[in-house]
Amino acid sequence: MTLRQIVSDLRSMLKQVSADSVLTDRMLASELRSAAALLIRRDLLLRRLWNTPTLFTQIRCLKLCEVPVAECCNYSAPCTIRRSQCRIKGIADLGTFGLAIQGIFTIDGRKKFKEANPSRYENILRLNIPNKKGYYWLLDGYLYITDPDLEAINLVAYFEEGVTFEGTDCQCADATVDQSCLNPLDEDFKCPQYLIENAKNAVYEKLGRLFKSSLADPVSNEKEEAR
Repeated sequence: MTLRQIVSDLRSMLKQVSADSVLTDRMLASELRSAAALLIRRDLLLRRLWNTPTLFTQIRCLKLCEVPVAECCNYSAPCTIRRSQCRIKGIADLGTFGLAIQGIFTIDGRKKFKEANPSRYENILRLNIPNKKGYYWLLDGYLYITDPDLEAINLVAYFEEGVTFEGTDCQCADATVDQSCLNPLDEDFKCPQYLIENAKNAVYEKLGRLFKSSLADPVSNEKEEAR
């Protein structure tokens, strides 16, 4: 179902609100995205939805560059790891559960990397634990991969507001994400069907309260003036 269809449904629900004419499609779409994101984060925290393919976005062939491990770890030995060329923005943050990343994979999909952090990887290096090449983490928006031989990887994650890349000379958006000429309203709405109705109802209730209050204010003012 496209976002435009859901906006149309919501507008039909709001037709009894006299202020409906001032509600633009962009405004309603923004409210729907926010409401859906809140519901999706809740269910992800409850360990639901993680196997829902339509919810997650795949970034294919995310380009990596070689960097010294000392860039993010307090480890001075001359070894290198890989880092994404660009900062990756928009991945949903689940608080203590981390980011909503379904998986980091090699291009052929045969290997899935395990989540770690710089401190943990530093300990792995100091203890000389085998299989040092199988970890990843995000730091300051950059994705780090501990396999120094990789040129690119695939990333699958839930992006609340779409995928955004940042960085000097960043070219990641050129080839890693399917680009579409569609109006954003005509794209599929990344939300499970059973949550769409809840999102529409949440926005309806929010806007209904808002406009009922704004319509009641002039009446209250007239009563005050009459006194």
